[in-house]
Amino acid sequence: MGDRSDCPTSVNHDRKEALSVFRELWAMGNSPLHRMYSSWEELESNIEVESFEISRVQPCPYCGFKQRVSRPMDGVFPYLICESCKRSFFVEGDFKVRRLTEEEKADIPGAWVQVVEDLAKRKVAVVLRM
Repeated sequence: MGDRSDCPTSVNHDRKEALSVFRELWAMGNSPLHRMYSSWEELESNIEVESFEISRVQPCPYCGFKQRVSRPMDGVFPYLICESCKRSFFVEGDFKVRRLTEEEKADIPGAWVQVVEDLAKRKVAVVLRM
């Protein structure tokens, strides 16, 4: 089963929900939205809805093991370690995964970064190996 963001109808549903909220705000005569956009059509044409998912299940580019990968934080931590084969791989901003290039393998000795998350306690720890 794919992620909700893979379905075009879910993006349309999210857009409809956002539009209904903006329409209520725009309808207030003295709202900032009403001052910025003189017509509802103008506001509607300037609204873009994107998927804000932070993780997705992707297969390891080496062994094919499916695991949840997180969206890299603006390229700060674009590498993850496979839970199965323990090899590092690169995660792009759109969740595509790829094998490391020879240059990246030379620059990254083993597991150099490990991100440990505890969402229940809202804590994140980053372990750097030097």
